[in-house]
Amino acid sequence: MPVRFVLGRAGTGKTHFCLEALLAELSRADDERRLILLVPEQAAFQMERTLALRAPGGGYWRAEVLSFSRLARRVLDRPGTTPDVLSPEAREFALRAVVARRGPSLTALRRTAATRGFFAQFGRLIEELLSENITPADLLSAAERLDEPTARRQTCETAQIYADYLAWLGPQRIDPATQLAVLRQRLEHVAWLGQTDIWVDGFAGFTGQEVDTLVALARRARNVTITLLLDPVSTAVRNPRESPDPLGLFCRTESTY
Repeated sequence: MPVRFVLGRAGTGKTHFCLEALLAELSRADDERRLILLVPEQAAFQMERTLALRAPGGGYWRAEVLSFSRLARRVLDRPGTTPDVLSPEAREFALRAVVARRGPSLTALRRTAATRGFFAQFGRLIEELLSENITPADLLSAAERLDEPTARRQTCETAQIYADYLAWLGPQRIDPATQLAVLRQRLEHVAWLGQTDIWVDGFAGFTGQEVDTLVALARRARNVTITLLLDPVSTAVRNPRESPDPLGLFCRTESTY
């Protein structure tokens, strides 16, 4: 399970490096190990096309170009184990039901909850909290540190609605933002992952869920290679404990690194 970082500025060949390494593995006719190129959703089709055009023999079967969501579906969509994944619209309806049950107990958010667009916006907030692996307990802890009483009450009530929503989900339903959490629970049962090489390319940053998934993959996979767009001689690389310059050109990817 070695993990290798490939660092470089734009145009220095990071994606080329991943493709060449993957193509070299595909050329081994007697090898049946699986190969995964993990890329952002918007880049998946282009990378699939590039790989298909350059693959030995004009095609391939051992390699897959996946995004994080595609990887989750790849593992979860097995016969008899397909979970009930909600749509964003279903999440919004569920939040309406949760808030309605809370009723009079809501004080800070009661008037706001009656405004148009509240549940669509609140649904996006829940999605972000889930994506970053922030729990209701984390929100309550943050609320305790707030000095402004109104903000404290609003944060506490947000945490309560969030907890009610998670309870409503239960084991039968999955919010789309938590697919990666369910994926991690099932990785230990994915036998083929232990002999899989993974290349992660094209990301400027990762959500909390994605970072935890990369860690889980690194523990199970044969090799993991991660490319990042940043200057290899930057201070953030030489001393990762030092905070990146917030005005630096590569601040975001340095923080990711």
